[in-house]
Amino acid sequence: MADNENKEKAVVSVENANYEQLIKSNMATTLATKLNLSETQIAKANQSLLTLLTDEKLAKCSQASKVRFAYATALYDYKNPNAIAGVPYGNSVQAQIQYQGLVEDMQATGHLKDSGCVALFKGIDYKGFVNEWGYRQLELPEKIELNDIFEEKEIIGYYAFAICDNGKVITCLKSNDQIKQHADRYSVSYRSGKGVWVDSYDKMARKTVLKEVARQFLLDYPFDRIAYTLKLDQAVFTDKGIEYQDNPKDPPIETKGVIINVDEAVKTE
Repeated sequence: MADNENKEKAVVSVENANYEQLIKSNMATTLATKLNLSETQIAKANQSLLTLLTDEKLAKCSQASKVRFAYATALYDYKNPNAIAGVPYGNSVQAQIQYQGLVEDMQATGHLKDSGCVALFKGIDYKGFVNEWGYRQLELPEKIELNDIFEEKEIIGYYAFAICDNGKVITCLKSNDQIKQHADRYSVSYRSGKGVWVDSYDKMARKTVLKEVARQFLLDYPFDRIAYTLKLDQAVFTDKGIEYQDNPKDPPIETKGVIINVDEAVKTE
């Protein structure tokens, strides 16, 4: 009798559960309650979980980590499906905010008039694109052929800007060398020569400059959503909760509690 009971418990444990069992598990329902997720957000979490479970890159990540990531990130309710990505970090899932998510966060404040994030190519004169707002006109000079840029020109850096409704223009310009120095300082996977920085360098570079813009935007418009997004970035969802292994010494971001503290909600009791 005891052997049969042990077998039943093993079958329904989080790590051995199938998708249907996971979304009905105590872990999933507890997270939904702690995070105060709506029915729409729960549906989004379940869809995200299904994606995580079928992603070959995350095959070595624990199912508990995938459940925590799926439900915690559903709280943000991003409209853009590319706003946040789950990437492997050992046997856990790490949250990587994408530049699309940062733009959506700033837009949600109602104080963003315009924003942009572009790669800069060697050998192209950008002076004609610069005005009081920054690099606004993203069209290419007529004399430049697309093939010349995408097949021959070297990317030398990235530029991002945000125009606020108070008239302030926030910009960030980083060379490739500066971006790589940033990655070397803050990313364990980059230093190991593998991971998201190797697989998706362009996306990570764009995010790097736009993240700096979002940090400055937050100083003028202290909205909790942006603060928690910046804090969520690079969070590793372990079997016990959230860890910040890439940059554990970051100073805490003060918030007003509009968005629930995700760190506390996903901890194992």
